[in-house]
Amino acid sequence: MPPARYVFKKKSLKLLIGALDRIGALLIRPKREKLHDKKDTILVVRLDHLGDVLLSTAAVSAIKKTLPRARLIVLTSSQGQALLKGNPHIDETLAYDAPWFLRSGSGESTLRWGGLVRAVRKLRVDIGLSLRGDLRENFLLWQAQIPRRIGYGITGGDFLLTDSIAYREKVHELDHLSDLLAAAGVATEGLRPEVFVQDSERRAVFDRFELEISKKYIGFQVEAGAPSKQWPQEHVERFLDSATCIFSDAVFLLLGKGSLRVAPRPGMIDLRNKTSVRELAALTSGLAAFVGPDSGPTHLAAWMGVPSVFLFSATNEFDRWKPLAPRVAVVRSEVPCAGCQLTQCNREGHPCMSRIEPEQVLSKLKEIALKGCP
Repeated sequence: MPPARYVFKKKSLKLLIGALDRIGALLIRPKREKLHDKKDTILVVRLDHLGDVLLSTAAVSAIKKTLPRARLIVLTSSQGQALLKGNPHIDETLAYDAPWFLRSGSGESTLRWGGLVRAVRKLRVDIGLSLRGDLRENFLLWQAQIPRRIGYGITGGDFLLTDSIAYREKVHELDHLSDLLAAAGVATEGLRPEVFVQDSERRAVFDRFELEISKKYIGFQVEAGAPSKQWPQEHVERFLDSATCIFSDAVFLLLGKGSLRVAPRPGMIDLRNKTSVRELAALTSGLAAFVGPDSGPTHLAAWMGVPSVFLFSATNEFDRWKPLAPRVAVVRSEVPCAGCQLTQCNREGHPCMSRIEPEQVLSKLKEIALKGCP
């Protein structure tokens, strides 16, 4: 078992979890089980946010390609379950809305922890992969008595895993995913997230909002899940004033959630808070382009092949989360506080986002929406 590398910023938390891991290692000595049959039942755990669940779809397709006879189950949130609907690589999904990941207004799980453990035990899982590296998820795999448990000990629970994977710093999340899959004997070449939407779903959501399939629509996510990833309101207004004029042959659709007051204007339809996750995916698949922050909907658009412009804050490490889809442009501002991981910016003027000028975003949108991407 490799030495633990914790991702906490607080030294006190590192010391506390380190002590827990040392005590746990004395009490629990997990035995690593071999992959004995390609018919094994495999559980993939990804309980957090939409963009993270999206990345996990690269894992399920890789697992099925290597082990086509395996029974593959994904444990995810209710929103994640909606996103995964129709994925041909997944045999079954189980929804649990983890209270520590719930955002305001996102609902509440119908399962409690004890019920979740019992539900996972009934699945008779042979191999469990915890993709996030969360102590609670590692504990779940152990409590559910899964013989082989693969994951990261970066927030604790190293001793609960049969395969604790060394965590590489300053690599992309798809590389972290690749390391976990390799430990399970899964080929990882060409990992790529996928979302499957039926033509009938696209037509239904276009009909619902009285949109014309033949018309050009550009999606714009005004707000993000965290204020630290959000563009200032004056930038939003300036962008829309110019964009609706420059792209006069298109209609801008305001997408996602939020309550920021945006002035109505010709060439714009406000659909915020009006679509489910599944409807958002179906609607996004029919867009000509997308503009948004480093958030789930923008990543969704990019991996669905929609030309996308990312307004990238410095909240997350760029090299770890940068979009790798082919038809993407990124606008960002270098700041010394990059990688802060704060939900609310503590710097005056929120420089990493306020320094992204609407003219920069418009220039990138012209490149990908009018000329295409190389």
